Amino acid sequence: MHSSGARGIAFFVTFFGLLIVTAASLGIVFQAEINSNHGADKLVFYASKAGLEEARDRMRTNAGTGITISANLPTALPGTPNGVLYITNPASSETVSPWLPTVNNSPNKYFDNEICLRWAVWERRCRLLRAGTLLPH
Repeated sequence: MHSSGARGIAFFVTFFGLLIVTAASLGIVFQAEINSNHGADKLVFYASKAGLEEARDRMRTNAGTGITISANLPTALPGTPNGVLYITNPASSETVSPWLPTVNNSPNKYFDNEICLRWAVWERRCRLLRAGTLLPH
């Protein structure tokens, strides 16, 4: 015969064992999710770094015929008109103009709204561009 107290202890031991196994399983699942996010973060980081290195390479005066953009680099400081350089790589039928809020009377999915938020000198210009009363230069 077992005493009534022994059955209560067995229940709690079993319950806590199940709780530990559940916690370990959840930890493994969350660790796998974190690892997949880390891989995606690395992919984005290296893709953006490759784009920056490509732009930096093209800024060299001796980058090669048809590759260098050194003659087109802005001389104005960022935040002033003509102070930003966009390096684009559009497909053959695509218009990529980040400085225009609309392209062909449609919203521009590449419009650079960030520049409007960063520099106050661009804020008025962006409002006029959105209203259609100012042509980009």
